[in-house]
Amino acid sequence: MKKITKLLALLLALTLVLTGCSFFGADNDESTTTTTENNQDIVIDDEDLFDNEGWLGDENNEPASSDKVENKKDETSTKAPETTSTTKPAEKEWTTAEIVDYFNKSANKVKTDATKVVKNYEDRTVGEVEVPKNLQSTAEDLIATAMKDDTDPITYGTKEEIQENYQVPKQNYVSRLTVDSVESAQIKDKGNEYVIRIELYNEKNPTAGSGVGSVFDVIEAEEVAESGMVEDFSTEYYDCVVIATIDKETGHMTHANYTTPLILNVTVNMFGTQKGKLGLTFEKDYTITY
Repeated sequence: MKKITKLLALLLALTLVLTGCSFFGADNDESTTTTTENNQDIVIDDEDLFDNEGWLGDENNEPASSDKVENKKDETSTKAPETTSTTKPAEKEWTTAEIVDYFNKSANKVKTDATKVVKNYEDRTVGEVEVPKNLQSTAEDLIATAMKDDTDPITYGTKEEIQENYQVPKQNYVSRLTVDSVESAQIKDKGNEYVIRIELYNEKNPTAGSGVGSVFDVIEAEEVAESGMVEDFSTEYYDCVVIATIDKETGHMTHANYTTPLILNVTVNMFGTQKGKLGLTFEKDYTITY
């Protein structure tokens, strides 16, 4: 049975709006673009956890270098001789491949070892909306209704619920990331934990199990085609980021934040051709216990 996501339901509803426009003969040359909110910027509030200092690993898939570790010494003071009692141990240098492998192993333990997953919230942000002019009001009302944030935590307390709902929903894996899909991978040592930040390359029409679809829930063209109402459909995923906290001792992922910006392009043809474009950003935040 194919998964029916909120995103897919929204898309099908938007398709119905465009179909109605075709039926009533809208002017194809007139369209209106509005932007409810700029979804290009990703904002994380926890500065202590996600600041830009102390990351190891290179944004261009290069091994980490020692000059990326914050130097806390006072450069104006006289350098004291190093001794075994005062010298700080060198931090491990991570390659992109090592970070991705460590992330995959930790992420996939969620569906095998976790006893509870709490979705703390899901934020949904609307970006660019482009539809025929006479449908603008209808489309905005539809999107506002469908894209309300989930602010109340949702608990998944059984293996079946975790399998069904956690990233990637209805799959037996959480991540199948490969280095080829990763634009940047960084890791930060937080004492008893590591924090990993991975950004993926932009991708058009990703499929489940590879690329963006190896770690994010994506909507695929074949799912939309089954509706029988869409002439053409495409997606553009960009700046997708996952930030995860991993316990050093157990290798368990204890917190994860997934941010997924995308653009939907839809064409319907019923008594005329109509096109729609919709920009969205989904942010899901989870706490995981074992």
